[in-house]
Amino acid sequence: LDENDNPVQKRVYGRLDVTLTERRTGRVVKTYVASAQTEFTPDRFGQSLEGSAYDEWVRRVAERVVQGLEQGF
Repeated sequence: LDENDNPVQKRVYGRLDVTLTERRTGRVVKTYVASAQTEFTPDRFGQSLEGSAYDEWVRRVAERVVQGLEQGF
């Protein structure tokens, strides 16, 4: 907290429930959860929730989705 008791850093957290389905048969091939979090400091170095924090979170959760796919079936 700063001198006015405002948070200096904030955190964005979210998760995706991923279901990989075979299109032809409708059979569920794999399900897993991909989650990520990122921290940012509002108004510092141009960081904002709407810009840098969401962009970073999307990049991180996309990496988790790919990692889940690479782990096999």
